[in-house]
Amino acid sequence: MELKFKYFSHSMINLALRSIALEFSREESKAVYIEFDKGRYVCVTSIIWCLLKGFFWQNDRLGTFLSLRFLARLKLIYKLLFKTKVFFHSDADVIHIRNHISVFFLDTAVRVKCFAPGGVRSKDDLLNEWDIRNNIQLKHSKIRVPRLIKLINKSNITCYSDEIVLGRAVNWDDNNSEQVLRLLLETMFSYYIENGISWRGFNEIHPNATGKILDLTDSQDFPNKDIVYKEIICSSVHGDLSLGNVIASAEGVYIIDWELSRHGSVIDDLFKIMQNKPILTEKIESFFVEQRKKVVKTELINTATFSEHLALGSFVYDT
Repeated sequence: MELKFKYFSHSMINLALRSIALEFSREESKAVYIEFDKGRYVCVTSIIWCLLKGFFWQNDRLGTFLSLRFLARLKLIYKLLFKTKVFFHSDADVIHIRNHISVFFLDTAVRVKCFAPGGVRSKDDLLNEWDIRNNIQLKHSKIRVPRLIKLINKSNITCYSDEIVLGRAVNWDDNNSEQVLRLLLETMFSYYIENGISWRGFNEIHPNATGKILDLTDSQDFPNKDIVYKEIICSSVHGDLSLGNVIASAEGVYIIDWELSRHGSVIDDLFKIMQNKPILTEKIESFFVEQRKKVVKTELINTATFSEHLALGSFVYDT
């Protein structure tokens, strides 16, 4: 008995799947790979294949299965055992990051990520991710990203294909999360330096936040509101840096989902890590201190200290 996934109700997604199959010279009847959880892939061909060969016998799928959250595990087992067909009731069931779909249907090594309208991301975000990662790939940067294969950008479809990284997602409360985050920070520090550290005024980077700070009547966080005119450390940033966008593999840490990457504030990029793992604040502070030491002494009065970076970053993050 086959486990079939119904074509998605969203007409653009239907069109995308058909177009991608033609672009890559694959028939639509080929086995489909669905991202069940970040870094975990389920082959949807038959119940026996999913539970045995496709799930347990290859690439330590048993370990992957056991690492799933309990409710997620029950949900997957229920779908495999009691549903001859799985119906997606909303686009959110298949759309990655609220308006991108991640469909694994070429083979065990290739993923295709498509844009679908209706969420907080835009088509330009997906193209931006391709450009950023392609630049990383061309420069042979030390930062690890899944290898890009092909971009398709037509009037009716925007998608790209890349290699699937066999690894696992890491949660904030996992025993090895601190170790993974330390590797992530070292990688990102190198990335910032590689792309050039610059100092730009906070008011230039965050004009809206600057206005809100200046409008504050009484604030212990900003006793001296001139802090908004201080220069902060900027570089090419990820834009959504967290453990949720990391895959830990045997080769090292891979960083995914670069749609929001831009030239911006480094403290903004790192703030989520400090909030969830305060123990790493000292490591991040060391990076900022080292970069501030490179500033000409006569300009130091205009550059934000790490504590000032924290105050400004906290305000942006909370608002």
